[in-house]
Amino acid sequence: MVSKAAVDCVLESGSELAEGPVWHPEERALYWVNIKAHEIHRFDPATGQDIHWQTPADVGSLGLRQHGGMVVALRSGFFFFDPPAGFRPIVEPEADNPDNPFNDGKTDRQGRFWAGTLYDPDESKPAGGLYRLATDLSCQRLVDGIFASNGLAFSPDSKTAYYADSKQRLVWAFDFDADDGALSNRRVFVELKG
Repeated sequence: MVSKAAVDCVLESGSELAEGPVWHPEERALYWVNIKAHEIHRFDPATGQDIHWQTPADVGSLGLRQHGGMVVALRSGFFFFDPPAGFRPIVEPEADNPDNPFNDGKTDRQGRFWAGTLYDPDESKPAGGLYRLATDLSCQRLVDGIFASNGLAFSPDSKTAYYADSKQRLVWAFDFDADDGALSNRRVFVELKG
């Protein structure tokens, strides 16, 4: 028998497109983005306080940095964000392609930040891809042919990477080399078509 779990709303944010939750264990706070409102949020569940910072463009995802601040995927690429100092560009690999904004992203256990792009506004073309921002700030596109980049995750043993294209309703699994960040052996992990 399945027991019923209680679900409580902890924040009435009124967000149009809230995504990318990242828990900060030391701060005991939840960071998340409101993409279309150009906002990065920090929610403290102990106090119920939610503060936010404006971003200069759509913000798809963020990763927390070891010594403070964040790396964020804004519409055109990767930026450092250190409140209250602001944003500093790292690399904008699709700056010349305004139809391909960055979307969902995650940090792997080795400190690399990964984020993908999608074809906006209607996800009708496989023009997006998956990018890896290395700790030396080099950036490489590793996957092509994506309609709507989403759902990036890494297995607990860092041997498998998972990556979704929400438009195609597919989740792929890749063999993941944690030492160099390489992906190989792409295969369908979950197919949700129909």
